[in-house]
Amino acid sequence: MSRNSEKLDDLREEIDRIDDKVHDLLMRRVEIGREVGNRKGHDGLALRPAREAQILRRLTERHSGAMPKADLVQIWKEVLGSSVRQQGPFSVAVCEGGGCRVLARDQFGARTPITGFESARRVVEAVTKGDASVGVLPLPLLRDPNPWWRFMVNEAEGTPRVVSRLPWAGAPSGMMNEEAEAVVIANLNHEPSGQDRSLFVFDAEAEFNRASIDAALYRVGLTATFSTLWYDTQKPRVWLHLVEIDDFATPGDERLQTAAAFLGTAVKRVVALGGYAVPLTHGDLADL
Repeated sequence: MSRNSEKLDDLREEIDRIDDKVHDLLMRRVEIGREVGNRKGHDGLALRPAREAQILRRLTERHSGAMPKADLVQIWKEVLGSSVRQQGPFSVAVCEGGGCRVLARDQFGARTPITGFESARRVVEAVTKGDASVGVLPLPLLRDPNPWWRFMVNEAEGTPRVVSRLPWAGAPSGMMNEEAEAVVIANLNHEPSGQDRSLFVFDAEAEFNRASIDAALYRVGLTATFSTLWYDTQKPRVWLHLVEIDDFATPGDERLQTAAAFLGTAVKRVVALGGYAVPLTHGDLADL
């Protein structure tokens, strides 16, 4: 046997030893994940989007070497998806079209069950009824005549909330429309990750322009990153203003209540619709 062949055999044996160690650590990770689930109880989803965001941010920040960061993130998304499924039933409802199915598969893993629906409203209903653990819906649009988010302007217990934005780490391979984006809804509370955006609705009896909303938010130290509205033609005094802010906010946040007061008595209530950890940027995923 040549010296080169002996060296190759040595390298392959080292790879095998590394694979065994990685496998051992993955099995241990599953055990710890189950222990975490047992300590939390089994009365809800194991999914924790904010925690996952913190993990992926930390790993990409410490990463070095030849493996692309995007590949690292993809591996860990499969690991995280498996961990969620190990802790209880987990399934996804998607609105067909617009890339939602591909984005859901990329985010939640190859083995996660996915069911498609023709309308966004059916997805919201599936999550509300517990027929699906989470739903994936197209990103809200400007002046959408039939927006899905209006079905979530409800403060009743069990109403889904936005918990994540997709893609979280760049467009997945195979996407026909690389600019497609979506949000994830679930019956979960919006939790802080350190870099977050929040969604809420001003339920009002009048229309406000973007400048008025921006000014009211500015007075309480908040910045709107997106705003749109829906007008109920069957109820002339119902205007729903969806606003996204560059900060973490929860139901009852005093800043939002104060901003509503600045807009005037036409605002009947402020309804929090959740939020998401800010996705990784191309710069975050850039390799040195």
